[in-house]
Amino acid sequence: MPDPEARSWRRRQSLLALLVVGQLLLGALGIGLWRWQARTTPQPPPLDAMPPIALPVTIESADAAAWARAHAWRDDAQLLSVTMQIDWPWDPPPGPVETLPDTGWLSYVFIAPVDAALRRDEAASLSLLIDRVSGAVVAQSTRGWEKAPRLDQPVATPAVPSATAALVAEAIAGTAFRRDCPAYRHLSRLSLVPGAPSYWLVTYEDVRQRERHGLIAKVDATTGTVIEVTGTAPACTETDDQAPSASIRSL
Repeated sequence: MPDPEARSWRRRQSLLALLVVGQLLLGALGIGLWRWQARTTPQPPPLDAMPPIALPVTIESADAAAWARAHAWRDDAQLLSVTMQIDWPWDPPPGPVETLPDTGWLSYVFIAPVDAALRRDEAASLSLLIDRVSGAVVAQSTRGWEKAPRLDQPVATPAVPSATAALVAEAIAGTAFRRDCPAYRHLSRLSLVPGAPSYWLVTYEDVRQRERHGLIAKVDATTGTVIEVTGTAPACTETDDQAPSASIRSL
Protein backbone atom coordinates (compact mmCIF):
# COMPACT_ATOMS: atom_id res chain seq x y z
CA MET A 1 0.00 0.00 0.00
CA PRO A 2 1.48 3.38 -1.00
CA ASP A 3 2.84 5.54 1.76
CA PRO A 4 0.34 8.42 2.47
CA GLU A 5 3.24 10.84 2.89
CA ALA A 6 4.64 9.83 -0.53
CA ARG A 7 1.22 10.36 -2.16
CA SER A 8 0.97 13.79 -0.58
CA TRP A 9 4.45 14.70 -1.83
CA ARG A 10 3.58 13.60 -5.39
CA ARG A 11 0.39 15.71 -5.29
CA ARG A 12 2.36 18.75 -4.19
CA GLN A 13 4.86 18.15 -7.01
CA SER A 14 2.04 17.92 -9.54
CA LEU A 15 0.44 21.15 -8.30
CA LEU A 16 3.81 22.91 -8.42
CA ALA A 17 4.37 21.69 -11.98
CA LEU A 18 0.92 22.97 -13.01
CA LEU A 19 1.64 26.37 -11.44
CA VAL A 20 4.96 26.63 -13.29
CA VAL A 21 3.35 25.67 -16.61
CA GLY A 22 0.55 28.18 -16.00
CA GLN A 23 3.02 30.99 -15.28
CA LEU A 24 4.97 30.16 -18.43
CA LEU A 25 1.79 30.21 -20.52
CA LEU A 26 0.73 33.56 -19.03
CA GLY A 27 4.19 34.98 -19.68
CA ALA A 28 4.15 33.78 -23.29
CA LEU A 29 0.66 35.24 -23.75
CA GLY A 30 1.78 38.58 -22.31
CA ILE A 31 4.83 38.74 -24.57
CA GLY A 32 2.68 37.86 -27.56
CA LEU A 33 0.17 40.61 -26.78
CA TRP A 34 2.96 43.13 -26.20
CA ARG A 35 4.54 42.30 -29.55
CA TRP A 36 1.18 42.46 -31.29
CA GLN A 37 0.42 45.84 -29.77
CA ALA A 38 3.90 47.12 -30.69
CA ARG A 39 3.23 46.17 -34.31
CA THR A 40 -0.05 48.10 -34.29
CA THR A 41 1.49 51.27 -32.77
CA PRO A 42 2.15 53.78 -35.59
CA GLN A 43 5.90 54.01 -36.05
CA PRO A 44 7.68 57.27 -37.02
CA PRO A 45 8.55 57.84 -40.69
CA PRO A 46 12.18 57.61 -41.89
CA LEU A 47 14.34 60.58 -41.02
CA ASP A 48 14.91 61.36 -44.71
CA ALA A 49 11.18 62.13 -45.03
CA MET A 50 11.70 65.49 -43.30
CA PRO A 51 11.45 68.45 -45.72
CA PRO A 52 14.17 71.11 -45.39
CA ILE A 53 13.61 73.89 -42.87
CA ALA A 54 14.50 77.50 -43.59
CA LEU A 55 17.17 78.99 -41.34
CA PRO A 56 17.17 80.48 -38.78
CA VAL A 57 14.82 77.90 -37.27
CA THR A 58 11.75 79.23 -35.46
CA ILE A 59 8.33 77.73 -34.83
CA GLU A 60 7.06 79.43 -37.98
CA SER A 61 9.88 78.27 -40.26
CA ALA A 62 9.68 74.67 -39.00
CA ASP A 63 5.91 74.41 -38.88
CA ALA A 64 5.25 73.14 -42.43
CA ALA A 65 8.02 70.55 -42.28
CA ALA A 66 6.92 69.28 -38.86
CA TRP A 67 3.32 68.94 -40.05
CA ALA A 68 4.46 67.10 -43.18
CA ARG A 69 6.29 64.63 -41.00
CA ALA A 70 3.29 64.24 -38.70
CA HIS A 71 1.01 63.52 -41.67
CA ALA A 72 3.53 60.98 -42.99
CA TRP A 73 3.10 59.29 -39.61
CA ARG A 74 -0.70 59.56 -39.38
CA ASP A 75 -3.16 61.40 -41.61
CA ASP A 76 -5.30 62.31 -38.60
CA ALA A 77 -2.45 63.68 -36.46
CA GLN A 78 -3.15 66.80 -34.42
CA LEU A 79 -0.71 69.14 -32.73
CA LEU A 80 -0.58 68.66 -28.97
CA SER A 81 2.26 71.08 -28.17
CA VAL A 82 5.28 72.85 -29.62
CA THR A 83 8.03 74.55 -27.63
CA MET A 84 11.03 76.57 -28.77
CA GLN A 85 14.08 76.44 -26.50
CA ILE A 86 16.64 79.23 -26.83
CA ASP A 87 20.18 78.66 -25.57
CA TRP A 88 21.51 82.15 -24.94
CA PRO A 89 25.19 83.19 -24.99
CA TRP A 90 26.86 83.33 -21.61
CA ASP A 91 27.86 86.97 -22.15
CA PRO A 92 24.70 89.11 -22.50
CA PRO A 93 25.33 92.35 -24.40
CA PRO A 94 25.39 95.66 -22.54
CA GLY A 95 22.63 97.02 -24.78
CA PRO A 96 19.30 95.69 -26.04
CA VAL A 97 19.07 92.31 -27.78
CA GLU A 98 17.94 92.71 -31.41
CA THR A 99 18.25 89.15 -32.76
CA LEU A 100 17.86 85.65 -31.35
CA PRO A 101 20.74 83.17 -31.26
CA ASP A 102 20.27 80.15 -33.52
CA THR A 103 21.18 77.69 -30.76
CA GLY A 104 18.50 75.62 -29.08
CA TRP A 105 15.74 73.18 -30.00
CA LEU A 106 12.18 72.84 -31.18
CA SER A 107 10.08 70.16 -29.51
CA TYR A 108 6.89 69.03 -31.29
CA VAL A 109 4.33 66.54 -29.98
CA PHE A 110 1.57 65.31 -32.29
CA ILE A 111 -1.30 63.08 -31.17
CA ALA A 112 -3.60 60.69 -33.06
CA PRO A 113 -6.36 58.29 -31.99
CA VAL A 114 -5.68 54.55 -31.89
CA ASP A 115 -8.35 52.10 -33.05
CA ALA A 116 -7.08 48.55 -32.55
CA ALA A 117 -8.75 45.58 -30.90
CA LEU A 118 -7.45 44.47 -27.49
CA ARG A 119 -5.46 47.69 -27.03
CA ARG A 120 -5.75 49.67 -23.80
CA ASP A 121 -4.38 52.85 -25.41
CA GLU A 122 -6.77 55.48 -26.72
CA ALA A 123 -4.13 57.47 -28.58
CA ALA A 124 -0.53 57.53 -29.76
CA SER A 125 1.90 60.43 -29.98
CA LEU A 126 4.82 61.36 -32.20
CA SER A 127 7.56 63.53 -30.64
CA LEU A 128 10.10 65.41 -32.75
CA LEU A 129 13.23 67.20 -31.53
CA ILE A 130 14.63 69.66 -34.09
CA ASP A 131 18.04 71.31 -33.86
CA ARG A 132 17.69 75.06 -34.40
CA VAL A 133 21.23 75.39 -35.75
CA SER A 134 20.83 72.92 -38.63
CA GLY A 135 17.08 72.37 -38.89
CA ALA A 136 17.64 68.62 -38.63
CA VAL A 137 15.45 66.19 -36.70
CA VAL A 138 17.86 64.81 -34.11
CA ALA A 139 15.39 62.58 -32.24
CA GLN A 140 11.92 61.15 -32.68
CA SER A 141 9.80 58.71 -30.74
CA THR A 142 6.27 57.34 -30.44
CA ARG A 143 4.34 56.22 -27.38
CA GLY A 144 0.88 55.03 -26.48
CA TRP A 145 -1.57 56.96 -24.29
CA GLU A 146 -4.00 54.94 -22.20
CA LYS A 147 -6.08 58.09 -21.80
CA ALA A 148 -6.17 60.43 -24.79
CA PRO A 149 -5.24 64.01 -23.77
CA ARG A 150 -7.82 66.72 -24.17
CA LEU A 151 -7.01 69.00 -27.09
CA ASP A 152 -7.87 72.68 -26.90
CA GLN A 153 -9.40 74.33 -29.90
CA PRO A 154 -6.64 75.14 -32.42
CA VAL A 155 -5.81 78.83 -32.72
CA ALA A 156 -5.17 80.73 -35.90
CA THR A 157 -1.59 81.61 -36.82
CA PRO A 158 -0.75 84.39 -34.35
CA ALA A 159 -0.10 87.87 -35.65
CA VAL A 160 3.00 88.08 -33.44
CA PRO A 161 5.60 85.44 -34.47
CA SER A 162 7.59 83.48 -31.92
CA ALA A 163 10.88 85.34 -32.50
CA THR A 164 9.18 88.71 -31.99
CA ALA A 165 7.55 87.50 -28.76
CA ALA A 166 10.92 86.25 -27.50
CA LEU A 167 12.50 89.65 -28.20
CA VAL A 168 9.62 91.44 -26.46
CA ALA A 169 10.25 89.31 -23.36
CA GLU A 170 13.96 90.07 -23.64
CA ALA A 171 13.30 93.82 -23.79
CA ILE A 172 10.86 93.91 -20.90
CA ALA A 173 12.83 91.77 -18.45
CA GLY A 174 14.71 88.83 -19.98
CA THR A 175 18.03 90.51 -20.84
CA ALA A 176 18.32 92.09 -17.40
CA PHE A 177 17.41 88.78 -15.78
CA ARG A 178 20.15 86.95 -17.69
CA ARG A 179 22.71 89.71 -17.18
CA ASP A 180 22.43 89.52 -13.38
CA CYS A 181 24.12 86.10 -13.29
CA PRO A 182 24.57 84.63 -16.80
CA ALA A 183 26.38 81.57 -15.46
CA TYR A 184 23.02 80.29 -14.22
CA ARG A 185 20.53 82.02 -16.50
CA HIS A 186 21.14 81.18 -20.14
CA LEU A 187 18.06 79.25 -21.24
CA SER A 188 14.52 80.28 -22.11
CA ARG A 189 11.53 78.47 -23.61
CA LEU A 190 8.55 79.75 -25.54
CA SER A 191 5.18 78.21 -26.39
CA LEU A 192 1.79 79.43 -27.62
CA VAL A 193 -1.13 79.19 -25.19
CA PRO A 194 -4.59 79.27 -26.83
CA GLY A 195 -7.31 81.33 -25.25
CA ALA A 196 -9.00 84.70 -25.35
CA PRO A 197 -6.59 86.23 -25.85
CA SER A 198 -3.99 83.69 -26.91
CA TYR A 199 -0.52 84.52 -25.69
CA TRP A 200 3.10 83.46 -25.91
CA LEU A 201 4.40 82.00 -22.66
CA VAL A 202 8.11 82.82 -22.31
CA THR A 203 9.94 81.23 -19.38
CA TYR A 204 13.53 81.75 -18.26
CA GLU A 205 15.37 79.17 -16.20
CA ASP A 206 17.83 79.54 -13.33
CA VAL A 207 19.74 76.24 -13.12
CA ARG A 208 20.00 76.56 -9.33
CA GLN A 209 16.26 75.87 -9.03
CA ARG A 210 15.01 73.27 -11.47
CA GLU A 211 11.64 72.91 -9.76
CA ARG A 212 10.26 76.28 -10.95
CA HIS A 213 10.82 79.02 -13.52
CA GLY A 214 13.00 81.97 -12.63
CA LEU A 215 11.13 84.45 -14.84
CA ILE A 216 7.78 84.17 -16.65
CA ALA A 217 6.55 86.62 -19.29
CA LYS A 218 3.20 86.46 -21.09
CA VAL A 219 3.11 88.26 -24.44
CA ASP A 220 -0.20 88.85 -26.23
CA ALA A 221 -0.05 86.86 -29.50
CA THR A 222 -2.20 89.44 -31.34
CA THR A 223 -0.85 92.78 -30.15
CA GLY A 224 2.63 91.93 -28.85
CA THR A 225 1.96 93.70 -25.55
CA VAL A 226 3.18 92.23 -22.29
CA ILE A 227 0.31 90.80 -20.23
CA GLU A 228 2.24 89.78 -17.13
CA VAL A 229 5.76 89.31 -15.79
CA THR A 230 6.30 87.09 -12.75
CA GLY A 231 8.79 84.61 -11.33
CA THR A 232 11.12 84.00 -8.44
CA ALA A 233 14.79 83.07 -8.67
CA PRO A 234 17.67 82.92 -6.18
CA ALA A 235 19.46 86.19 -5.68
CA CYS A 236 22.68 86.78 -7.61
CA THR A 237 25.91 87.44 -5.71
CA GLU A 238 29.02 89.35 -6.69
CA THR A 239 30.70 86.13 -7.86
CA ASP A 240 27.78 84.90 -9.98
CA ASP A 241 28.93 86.86 -13.04
CA GLN A 242 32.30 85.12 -13.08
CA ALA A 243 33.15 82.18 -15.33
CA PRO A 244 31.17 79.16 -14.08
CA SER A 245 32.74 75.93 -12.96
CA ALA A 246 33.04 72.89 -15.21
CA SER A 247 30.08 71.26 -13.45
CA ILE A 248 27.86 74.24 -14.22
CA ARG A 249 29.02 74.38 -17.85
CA SER A 250 27.89 70.81 -18.39
CA LEU A 251 24.27 71.60 -17.54
